[in-house]
Amino acid sequence: MPDIISAMHNQLRAKYQSVQISALKTLVASLHHSNPHALILTPDMIPTIQGLLADEDELVQCEALATLVASLHHSDLYDLISIPGIISAIDKKLRAANIWIRMSALETLGAYLQHINPHALILNPDMIPTIQELLADANENVQYKAYTLVASMDHSAHYELLFTPGIISTIHSKLRDKDWQVQIQALKTLIASLNNNDLHTLIFNPDMVSTIQGLLADKHEDVRCQVLKTLEAVIPHNDLCGRIINDTLIFDIQAMQNDPYKNVRLQAATTFNLVSDYLGLSFHSSLFHT
Repeated sequence: MPDIISAMHNQLRAKYQSVQISALKTLVASLHHSNPHALILTPDMIPTIQGLLADEDELVQCEALATLVASLHHSDLYDLISIPGIISAIDKKLRAANIWIRMSALETLGAYLQHINPHALILNPDMIPTIQELLADANENVQYKAYTLVASMDHSAHYELLFTPGIISTIHSKLRDKDWQVQIQALKTLIASLNNNDLHTLIFNPDMVSTIQGLLADKHEDVRCQVLKTLEAVIPHNDLCGRIINDTLIFDIQAMQNDPYKNVRLQAATTFNLVSDYLGLSFHSSLFHT
């Protein structure tokens, strides 16, 4: 076994990119099927993988990032792959010229945040301006990945750095995007921002609230559902609920129980009941009418 691992390591340092990529894929497969994982991904491999993140071939860079993501499925490797050099390399990939590398770096960073706590070990303040730029990236796919990352963050200590007036304005514009998936990620980002009470008034300003309310009539059923979920997330926050949940909105939610799509009808019933409970209303929707 050690001879095979040594041979795999040598292939990672091969001159030909195709050989390096095959070695990285083999490493990922080995991690999936073998245990203990520390026998596969050895400490001396880490500098090699870190070097591949800066390889001249962009496919090698992407595959190296994918290897890190695969490694994160194994908790016994966390300390090994979370060294400052690796995190710094991922940070640099967020600013790469290549679209696919930026997207892969965002996915990798998201995987780190999903598996490793506290997030402060991974998401340092220097990364915040880069993430802000990616939220407004020229490529819509990169934007989508950036919003997915922010929506999954639960480390609210970084929110005040992240949610600047410019970024809030960008999120607002994404709520009106032509791509329904972008709209949904923007709504999820708003839900994530609720973790920081100090940002409520700044983010959920009158224009933002008006746009959210208007999305209840969006043409795409998944957007309508996500708006309802966003309203549910607002309910526990007294400072927001009184400004967002009004009689007109309650009437609109009630009417959505007659939506042509079943998923919207069910979500509307759930949201309506939660709003009713919170406001102490005496009437409830019945799922039997959906």
